[in-house]
Amino acid sequence: QLWGRMPETAKTNESMEAVIQAVDRLNNILSRLLYFSRVDRAERQSVDVNQILEATFTLLEAQASEQQVALDLQLQSGLPPVLGSGEALRQVFLNLATNALQAMPDSLSSRRTSGRNLSIRYWNRSIS
Repeated sequence: QLWGRMPETAKTNESMEAVIQAVDRLNNILSRLLYFSRVDRAERQSVDVNQILEATFTLLEAQASEQQVALDLQLQSGLPPVLGSGEALRQVFLNLATNALQAMPDSLSSRRTSGRNLSIRYWNRSIS
């Protein structure tokens, strides 16, 4: 809507980038406000972290594929559940993985022949 209200002479690549950055900042601020408003109300319950990580990686498959990034999820089976908020953990894992994908360069370096990977390993060393 903001783009539509701008005069034609102001519609440049630089102004589009500025609008996108402003919208991203606002989205980030609103997301944080919403998160903190929910934190105190989040019910703590038994959470299967493996299940949350698997669901998160499923959400990221399309973005990773588009960026030619291989997702590598290594989970130990039989880990006990943790006490927490499944939704909060899901959001944290999604944010971390999305940030990692966004931080990767758009093109593969000619020096790297093996491609790019986003790896997450979750296990407990004390469990055999």
